[in-house]
Amino acid sequence: MNLLRLVPAIAWTLSASIAAAGQFDWAIQKLPKNLDLVDRTTYSLGSIDRQDYLAMRVDMVDEAREGFKPVMIFARIGKDKTYAPFHVMALRNPAETSVQVRNESIYIRSETAHHGRYSSTYQFRLKNGAFRLVGMERQSITSSQSAGGGAATGGNIELWEGQSVNFLTAEAIYWAQAFDMDRAQDVKRWEMALKQHASGLSPTSSAKRKVRVSGVANVDLEHFDLDDFNSDFLCHYFDYRLKFRSSCK
Repeated sequence: MNLLRLVPAIAWTLSASIAAAGQFDWAIQKLPKNLDLVDRTTYSLGSIDRQDYLAMRVDMVDEAREGFKPVMIFARIGKDKTYAPFHVMALRNPAETSVQVRNESIYIRSETAHHGRYSSTYQFRLKNGAFRLVGMERQSITSSQSAGGGAATGGNIELWEGQSVNFLTAEAIYWAQAFDMDRAQDVKRWEMALKQHASGLSPTSSAKRKVRVSGVANVDLEHFDLDDFNSDFLCHYFDYRLKFRSSCK
């Protein structure tokens, strides 16, 4: 590249950097100066690679305007306690979304309840300057009755199943536990499972199967869509009799 071409290229790079640097200036105004006055369930603080980070749910609409537009703001915290936001994620269901900054990672968790209890937790770690999706934990607790499988299973069965995915090794571990709700001892085990599920824990003993996964894109936090993440690569499952099956095409 000659000098005449180099100068405009440098100028464009500098202007792009300045624009990027000011891209989330509005988000700084949304972050509180005193976190002690904020609902603890709406944010998480933590350190990653000796850098402090904040992830927080806020409403990005100005108070003077009508409406509600929930987002999750991710920001680095400077030594002078100033915020440097680097990503804003739109939230369709803010009450069902939580975040944690711990174990050198950012964890985003989504929970729903409709004919069962469902949760998905996504783990992002800092790789080459960007937060990459490295792990995923998906769980559900559903009844054979609500799923229309009561007759097929021969009773009222609750199934706690999940998939633990390691995107770095392209492996997924499928696991499951079944509870016969006509047996008192299984009801007690099921009640404990509900507590573990709510805490994002998986069972210590269960039916398990490890499989290789393919077709998984290399996703970073800034291009991650919580409501539209394609998990079609998870096409195996345990049925209510704990038989391992596949729906892969």
